[in-house]
This record gives sequence, C-alpha cells and structure tokens, in this order.
Amino acid sequence: MVPRANPAMERLASECIESIYDLIARKESEKPMEQGFLRVPDLSTAEPWRSLLRANTPGTLRPGMPLLLAQGQADTIVRPEVTRAYMAQSCAAGVPVQMLSLPGVGHGFAAYTIAGTAVAWMADRFAGLPAPNDCTSPH
Repeated sequence: MVPRANPAMERLASECIESIYDLIARKESEKPMEQGFLRVPDLSTAEPWRSLLRANTPGTLRPGMPLLLAQGQADTIVRPEVTRAYMAQSCAAGVPVQMLSLPGVGHGFAAYTIAGTAVAWMADRFAGLPAPNDCTSPH
C-alpha cells in the first residue's frame, strides 16, 4: 500500500451508502484512488488485488442450506455473469437457490431494491416454509 493513499482509503472505509447523495459523495472520494493509485488495467491479475479478491469470494454453502441471490443487471462492480456462475456452483453443490434479477439496477441500489423481499424470504425460512429453488439441475 502506498502510504499517501491511506487518507483516501480511510475516508472510503468510513462512508456509508444510504441514498443517492451518498453515491455521489462516494464518487468524489474514489477519484484520488482511481487517478493516483489504481492504474492497473485488470486488478484480478495484479497482486495484492488478486489475493484480496480471491479472499473476498464467498464459498459454497452446505447442501440443503437455502440461498437468495439478487443481481442488479446494470451492476458494473459485481457483474451479472459472476453471480450466475456462483449460482451454478451452488446449484451443483445441492444448494437451493432463488435468483432474483433486477433490471436497470446497479450495485449501489441492489440491496435497497431487494430489502423487503429479502426480509420476507428470511421470515419464510424461519417459519419453516420450503425455500424456492431456481436450480434446473437435479441434486
């Protein structure tokens, strides 16, 4: 880590995204990182980013443990094909997956858009209702 990047990193780490205004403010906070420190064309091929990205990748759940995935189709941070690949991996492991596609929704608003649905999905699991399963392959 470049020591002069620390103030920008600390500022980014302390910011929350709760509204459109927070997204705009975050863009301003990201500029110093983009312009001065993140000049690698593909972070997935350069260390330490490659290792950090790998460490931040979720593993597969135990078979039978239900999973709700929601993917904003306009997301440029977590690309839809990455989530589809994780769904396929989870389905192959015997995890019942419900996949919700959010047309026109980007990364910053996916959680906001799906919050009510996610709470209802969890309440149904606690109530003992079977998890919806969008997996097409037999387990």
